[in-house]
This record gives sequence, C-alpha cells and structure tokens, in this order.
Amino acid sequence: MFVYQVGRILLILLYTYSCYAAVLPACYLESQQCGINSTNILDRQMNTSIVECRESCQTNVDCSTFTHFGENSSPFQNTCFLLTSCPTLYPCEDCVTESVTDGNDRQCLCSLPFQCNVNSGNLFNITYDIPLEENCQALCSVTPSCSTYTYYDTDNQERPKMCILLKSCQKLSQDCVGCHTGPQTCSNSLNGEECQFAIWSNLETGLLITETQNVRLISGEPNCNKKVQGLAVGGGGVTEKYRAGGGSGYVSMATLDVKANSDLFVIVGDGALPNLEATASRVIDLSSGEEVINGGPGGSATLTDGGDGYSGGGAPGAKGGENGENGVDYGNFQGGQGSDFNISTHLFTSFSLTPGRGGQGEITTGGGGGGGVVVDGDVELPPHHDYQGEGFGGGAGGFNKTFGIQGCVILE
Repeated sequence: MFVYQVGRILLILLYTYSCYAAVLPACYLESQQCGINSTNILDRQMNTSIVECRESCQTNVDCSTFTHFGENSSPFQNTCFLLTSCPTLYPCEDCVTESVTDGNDRQCLCSLPFQCNVNSGNLFNITYDIPLEENCQALCSVTPSCSTYTYYDTDNQERPKMCILLKSCQKLSQDCVGCHTGPQTCSNSLNGEECQFAIWSNLETGLLITETQNVRLISGEPNCNKKVQGLAVGGGGVTEKYRAGGGSGYVSMATLDVKANSDLFVIVGDGALPNLEATASRVIDLSSGEEVINGGPGGSATLTDGGDGYSGGGAPGAKGGENGENGVDYGNFQGGQGSDFNISTHLFTSFSLTPGRGGQGEITTGGGGGGGVVVDGDVELPPHHDYQGEGFGGGAGGFNKTFGIQGCVILE
C-alpha cells in the first residue's frame, strides 16, 4: 500500500514539475556571485550591509536574487546588486548570493552539497529515477515521517537521480560529487525563522570542542536561527605539593539562539599550572560580540582546604568530590565547596556525559582534585593522574600532579 501511495504522489509531482523548465536556484551560497548584465540587473546599492540588501530584495517584487559584496571583496566593497535572475555563478571573495523566498510563490532550494550518513535508525525510503532535486524535496515534504532528504544528481556516477528520504540526519559526508542534503521545507527568510536543517562546521549536529577556535553553524537557509544547547566546563583549579586538592572547573549550561552562517568564538579554559590560575571556557557570538556562555575556572587549594568548583577538591589526605559534591573533609581540614550541579540529569543526543571521579587523597601526599566531566565514557580524555580529578576540568591533586585539567565546550 505504501509503495502505491508513494508512486502515485511521485507521478503527481513529476507532472507538476514538468511544467517548469528551469531548475530551482539555491537559497544561499557563500563565496559565489551572480553573473551581472543589462538583462538581469534591477539596482545597485553602495555602502550597504547584507541585511539591508536582503530587505531590499524581499520588498522588490521583481527581485529574485541578490549578490552582496563585503568589505574584503574586490572590485566592489559593501555593495548590493538586486537581480531578476541568476543564470550563471562565479567564485568570489567575501561575497554572498541569496535567492529570496517569501513562503508563497517564490521558492528556492536550501540544501547543502553533502550526503547524509544513512543507517537503520534514520532511513525511511529510497526512490529511484527522480529527475530533479526539487522533486525529491517535494516527495519528502508530503511524507509525514520525512524530515530530511539526500538527492544525487546526474553528476554523481554511483547513484544518479536517487532520492533518499530520512527521518533525521545527524552527520554529513563531505567527499561527494552531485550530492544535496536539505530539509523538507525551507524556512522563510523574510521572517528570520528557525532553521529547518543546520549542522556544525564539522558536519555533525553535535560538537565537542577541546581547543580554542571559531565554529560555524552552517545552513542552506539564509537569515535563519537555531536553538542550540550549550555546555561549558572551565579549567581545573591548581594546588601545590602536599596541599589540598584543587576544585574542578565550573559547569555552565544555556540554550543559545544561534544565527546560521555566522561564527562563534569558542575559548577552551586552560587547567591551572603552578603560579598560573585556571581560566574559564567561554562562547562569544561574533555577530553581536555577546558572551553567551561561561564555565568558570576551578578554585585553587590552600595548604589546608580544598578549592571550590563544580566538584570541590579534597582536604589534605581526603578524596576530591564528584558530580557537584563537596570535597571530603579530613579532621579540621575542609574540602572545597561543590556546585550541586548534577551532570547526569542533563542529556545530549550526540554525547553521553557522566561525572568524573574525584582524585585520590593521602595524608602524606595531599588531597585529591575535584572530579570533572567525562564525555562518552572516555576516562582517558583528557589524560589524568589518580590524584587529579577525572574528566574535563578535573582539579589538581596535591601530590606530584599539581596542575588542573583543561575544560571543554559542547554545542548541539
């Protein structure tokens, strides 16, 4: 019955699209400019931003496409060209081409030039001999269980005209000629809606960041936003030999409203070194300059008391805390204050987070560091000593490993 229904829908779609000779344009293309001539130019606007350029095109009924040149482009800078059509594309530096859609009769394709990884969990159906990508997208849009599609055009020799309907897409593969992966419908660029399909610059829906860098949420839909779950773990706190344990880096979580195709600057907190305090893990939205999440550094230990943190460092001779607990006291010596943050209750789709154990403590060697955050059960990432707290942001131990462990950032 299902095969009959899909076939019937496909015949209707193919008939509908046979009325149109032109292939739908892409909604959003970075580093590509339209060929401009007397037959397609509507207007040229100088000293304008891409936002102003987009608004001008959306409010002009004859404008279907625009190319905006940024301040680092050549020969035009901060210049907007409004166009009736875009028959040819050419590479350029610091430029963007968009085809507008208002959600009614003006449409474009918002796929990315990759293929989705397919498995038994996300595959819904495969259909063959589909002539155009828009046919594949239309078939996905009328299939209730389909959220995403991958289409192979005739440039792909292995699977030409194949349309794969997917329930979800968690990871893309880059090396693929003639591949297109996109959502069943494109968001409305006029209203800045939530992205229907967006993925991080590592081509996955989840991102574990262990080095300071810029990251980007990429989408074929212009002017869209995505709700992103973010977690930052600061660097682990320091101690000195034979002292109490350092506190682990604080954990902070937030829901971020990330604009697609713009950069986030991710600063990964450093673990403390002797005479050098730990640092915070931070995420800064470069489009606004706003800091959107901050996981503070773990506290330093004293001679007698453990450092505060996500999990407190142990007193001299005592074990470090874990999963937001205080470090263990020893006699009159105090363990560091924990944060009461239970990492086990915060779930991600792409990653499994568990509390790292607190470091060991012995009265002759010092206190154990506060336990950090373990990602995907890999207790050796990053490496640690038994006296240090386990996991990202683990606190320093009061023996021969008196430095804290680096933090991390997770975005999904």
